[in-house]
Amino acid sequence: MIDLNWIPFGLLLPMLIGAAAVWLLVRGRDNPTSPQPTASPPVLPPVSPPVSPPALPVIGWSLGIGLGATVGMLSLLGLPPWKPMEAHHWVLIAILPAAMVVGLVNAIPKLPQIVHWLLRLCVVVGTVYVLMQSQLTRWTTNEKCLWLGGIGAVMLAVWAVLQLYAQRSDKLSGAGGASGGTSGGGRLIVFVLGATAGAIGGTTIASGSITGGQLTASLAAAIGGGWLATLGRNARPLSARSAVDIMFPPSFGLLVYGWYYAWQMQHAASPHIVAGMLAVAPLGLWVTSIPWVNSRPTHQRTAIGLALTSLLILAALSLAGYEAALRNQAAGPSYY
Repeated sequence: MIDLNWIPFGLLLPMLIGAAAVWLLVRGRDNPTSPQPTASPPVLPPVSPPVSPPALPVIGWSLGIGLGATVGMLSLLGLPPWKPMEAHHWVLIAILPAAMVVGLVNAIPKLPQIVHWLLRLCVVVGTVYVLMQSQLTRWTTNEKCLWLGGIGAVMLAVWAVLQLYAQRSDKLSGAGGASGGTSGGGRLIVFVLGATAGAIGGTTIASGSITGGQLTASLAAAIGGGWLATLGRNARPLSARSAVDIMFPPSFGLLVYGWYYAWQMQHAASPHIVAGMLAVAPLGLWVTSIPWVNSRPTHQRTAIGLALTSLLILAALSLAGYEAALRNQAAGPSYY
């Protein structure tokens, strides 16, 4: 049973923190670079755009989502012990702070991409290790390579594809072109990542772990607050790359936690199917890059991308709900 006292601190406060940070640092005022190129052509473009505009959105996403989710998780767990015995504690004390660091590094100008990817690789390795360390003594060497390598490869592959989409979105947003204005592409990927996190939380609650679901709900609430703050016109580009870096690692870590430790389903294949659909659901946005889709108006591209990701999310939730119903039937009538 979810304690109602958790709602204001585990849901509403993370949403407020995410919204406030994004409103103040990401959304900004009218983009100063677009109305002024004709009035002062040679002076302003080289000086201002490369430094200030990118840094504020990066800091806003990292602090808003990171701190919002942290506050929500702390309201549920308190400060976990060191060294924690529960796998989900590591999301709060290790994975989420590491994701904040990777997100904030995007604010450093002219940093080589190899540095960003080395940091992301470190987060992938650390995430897999801390979540699975309780199992290491039970596995043989071959099993360790299979489990750790397999989970890490999936996490890195999905993160890389999301980053490619985010970089494409940032380029189009900076040009004010095909993404539909200054923030359309970035806003879309934020919405999808938030919806996926919410679906992971709902699946975890339906599949036997209220605590794991509440932790994911706090992350989803922070993302949702940030997304709501981006709505409206005249917003700066959203820095989709930094948004992906802060949102994806804790979301994937909570997905792995639920799939491996918490989900209780009647059919052995169901957890793997649900986890697979939720892991790849955000990648459905790539359908907008198909030529016959990319040539359509912005609202049609957005609708097609949302339709595919929504189908994957709804299919995963439907299967998780079906398995929850089967589990309740198998448990028989309750005397309480």
